[in-house]
Formats: sequence, C-alpha cells, structure tokens
Amino acid sequence: MKEAEKRKDLIYGPVSSRRLGQSLGINLMSSHIKICPFNCVYCHCGWTEILTDNIDKYVNLLPDIQTVEKFLEERLKELKANNKNLNYITFSGNGEGSLHPDFDNIVDLVTGLRNKYFPEAKTCILSNSTALNVPHSLKGIKKLDRKVMKLDGGSRDMIELVNKPAEGITFEKIIEGLGKLDFFTIQTNFFRGSISNAGKEAVEDWINTVGTLKPDEIMIYTVARPTADLEIKKITEEELAEIAEKTQKDTGIKTCAY
Repeated sequence: MKEAEKRKDLIYGPVSSRRLGQSLGINLMSSHIKICPFNCVYCHCGWTEILTDNIDKYVNLLPDIQTVEKFLEERLKELKANNKNLNYITFSGNGEGSLHPDFDNIVDLVTGLRNKYFPEAKTCILSNSTALNVPHSLKGIKKLDRKVMKLDGGSRDMIELVNKPAEGITFEKIIEGLGKLDFFTIQTNFFRGSISNAGKEAVEDWINTVGTLKPDEIMIYTVARPTADLEIKKITEEELAEIAEKTQKDTGIKTCAY
C-alpha cells in the first residue's frame, strides 16, 4: 500500500461533525479488517470480522506509535500551513481505538502535537465503552479533554441485541467501567427495524440507567448511513426530540438530539 493511502486510513478529515465541529480523526484499528468488541446492528462499517476485546494477538495489523506520530504531524503541519480551523482531534474509526496496546502513550503523543500546532483544539474519543476495565485504556481515556461514551440500551438484553458483544463483555461490566469516569458524555443511537431500542419500555430502562451514571451530557441521534443489518431504520426527528425532552426532564442532565 502506498504511504499516502496508509496515512489516509490512519488520519482522516477534518470532517464536519454535528457534535464536534471540525474534527480530525485518528483510527488506531485496522482499516482493512474490522476488529471490535461489538458487532452493532447499526454500524456503518458493516459487520465485525474479528469479534474480540483481546487485541494483543492482532497487534501486527495495527499502526505503531511511530507511524501515528509521523502521519499526524504531517497532517497537522498541512492544516496549519493552509490556515485551516480545527476544533477536535478525535480517536474514532472502525473499532475501539483505546484497546490499542500503546493507547496511553499515543494519547500523550497526540496531546503534545496538539499543543504544538493547534493548542486551541480539544482531544476527544468516540468510544463504545468496552475498554474502561483495561488499565492502559482507562488511563489514556481519562487524559482526553472530551470522552464520548456509547450506551445503546439500559439492560443486558438490549445490549446483547443491539451491540452483540464479544464473549466476556457484559452490560454490567460496561456500567462498572463508566462509573470510573468523572467527566463524560453518553452517546446513544436510537432506531427501529428488525431490532428497536426506541420503544417505550426500552427508553425507560435506558433513562433509568443513564440517570444513575450521572454523565455531564447526553447526546442522542439516529441512523444516517447504511447499516450492517439492512432492516435497521432511523426514527423520526420528532421521536428523537421527545426522547431528548423526556430524558432531560427525568434526569436533569442536558440532553441534545442530533
């Protein structure tokens, strides 16, 4: 693969995000085979090919810290030279980037390059919340300016239906992990179709759960791109707004629908 293609797979954007403004993405997972602890029915990256939270055996498929440094600094230099605006540098992509074995050190590296080129930008992760019981993952996540953590259901049954987690990843462990964060955002995708987490009972369970977690903010949205399960469909803007209004009323936590 040509170096330019490798860089594009690892460092992408900036993309214009409804939630984060101009966001430069960092994908620490393989761009050619989907490795993830979840197999979400709504994922726009398709079905997971390697369902696991044990990344160590696949480390040869992941970018090393030297490559991250090289490609990120190149891109930041280009953006700076072209007077581009940057609001966030965000760990995201087609898997759980915080499971990278060097994640904590990579966060330090990214923070240093951010301070050098775009000190006004924030560091962020879009996480599926499965790595918070992994010490090096939790340590790195806590260093980030913004932590956007997925929670697509308020019960074990809903998480298993929607996210189809790898063996050993449970609803209880996810909740335990989220309890280790002091400042974070909960992000949830609501949808209907072959499976739905937008029914009255499912929403009530979810509201009760996020209320006990006490995040600083809640962001909810619906599907906007093709999904792994082709029967998954978006809910209406009105339904999304109703869930946001009820969530904020019942929990007292700022809730935004996107």
